[in-house]
Amino acid sequence: MEILNNPVNFLKEVFTREPNLNLRIQFSRFIINGLISAVGDISALFVLTEYCGMNYLISSAFGFILGTTINYFISIGWVFIKGKFNNPRTEYIIFVVTSAIGLTINQILMYIAVSYLLIHYLVAKFLILAIVSLYNFVTKKYFVFSH
Repeated sequence: MEILNNPVNFLKEVFTREPNLNLRIQFSRFIINGLISAVGDISALFVLTEYCGMNYLISSAFGFILGTTINYFISIGWVFIKGKFNNPRTEYIIFVVTSAIGLTINQILMYIAVSYLLIHYLVAKFLILAIVSLYNFVTKKYFVFSH
């Protein structure tokens, strides 16, 4: 396994700007991208809920949209080599559609976690983020971007 055999080279490949088709490199970049996007998502959720008095489901949707937008721009610039579509508009539409499905999953799980399982909305968001991030990687890799 390249990560264990030569972790320094692996990290160099992850953090370089150069395109890379290696699934481990792309997934590692996607995780980093996800962490950056999650900061936007969770920050919006927290600020809109705690300081603006919005319902957690509404602020969760706004946070998800912000996180998805951040994720898109990092994805096209660093994670994946290029889109499957020659038209950037088509690529973005497919990205948004797959993200809307992710938002639906996010909202349903948030509602269940908070309303029925009585989990604090921020704890629920962290747990759900892992599930939705895996969905996002698979859909972006195989439906939006080249592989």
